[in-house]
Amino acid sequence: MINPIDTFAKIIEEEKSIREAVTKVSQRTVSEYLTFSYEMSKILQMAFSDPVKALMTFLENHTEPLDGDIVDFEDLLLPRSAVVLAVAAVLEYAKMVYDNYFSVELDYRFKNQSPIPCLWSREGMGKTTFALALCRVLRGRDAVILANMAPITEPDEVIGEINAPKMYARSQQLAFLLNLASHGKIEEKVTDNLIKYDLSFENPALWDIAPLLVGAIAGISVTGDEIGRMSSRALDGLMSANISTYTIGGRVIRGKPGHFVICTANPKREGEKHFTKDIPQQKRFLLVNFDYEVPLESLVDRIKGSRAATLVRKAIEMARKKNILINPRQVFYFMKLAKYSTIVDDETAFLQKLVDGMVSEG
Repeated sequence: MINPIDTFAKIIEEEKSIREAVTKVSQRTVSEYLTFSYEMSKILQMAFSDPVKALMTFLENHTEPLDGDIVDFEDLLLPRSAVVLAVAAVLEYAKMVYDNYFSVELDYRFKNQSPIPCLWSREGMGKTTFALALCRVLRGRDAVILANMAPITEPDEVIGEINAPKMYARSQQLAFLLNLASHGKIEEKVTDNLIKYDLSFENPALWDIAPLLVGAIAGISVTGDEIGRMSSRALDGLMSANISTYTIGGRVIRGKPGHFVICTANPKREGEKHFTKDIPQQKRFLLVNFDYEVPLESLVDRIKGSRAATLVRKAIEMARKKNILINPRQVFYFMKLAKYSTIVDDETAFLQKLVDGMVSEG
């Protein structure tokens, strides 16, 4: 006769092996994010009590002043004003999560809202690279989630939802076990322990938990990339991050200290002032302008090898003559591709084709 407890244990073991297989092919599973405790950085801890001092400490320890308003942060050359505003917004957001976590009053959590920082500029200006670098500095190298928000169309894809088929199947299995227990065939304490875990929120197997909620539960950072390409309905789901209080399956979840969100968006067409036309949505986000005059000479000066720098300078000069805008990402592409000019007879023609093929007139 088959022992139902053994059968159930085998199911659990099979799920464990699936999670182990997933771990081998991905950097980190949802379960790992939810169960691993991440140490808080000193800057973030400082921000909970004195965010202004935390910002000053960040600037002193992690940025290097260059010419004019430009600073070096993690090998990125960025406007100091944009960096200051972005970091300040993130620190205030993290402080909001901290304050809200220890407050049981819902009205206080609404009063304590903080805008969601969104880095806003044309593509290739270093928004996503900056956001991820900032998250690593403030939250730790392994406590960073990057979510591509462009394909998201529904609020449930932002936060998460009950995995209804899995929940139903498991409830049927447990009902069978309870029936056996009621006839004295299984000790009641055994079924109690199974039910306590298996139909609880702590069992991630029964939930489709999306990045925002994983970050909130684990107390880590979430970078929401390309949020301007989300549907308006999906953006409504992201807006709930504004108070860091999420509802899933009828249960209210508050973000743990250490959690914060930073987003990026590009204008879809020239002249756009915001990624959404919805006024309530606009008021929940703080746009941090990352459109700036790229310090091309400073970028080129950092290129290793005199020949590589010379080639990139030639490509940039060609682009300038055609009134073509250059962004930091394109300089990086020039660096990678210009070196192949050594195997052609006409180096100038190669570089001209590189410029023509990579950038558009503007």
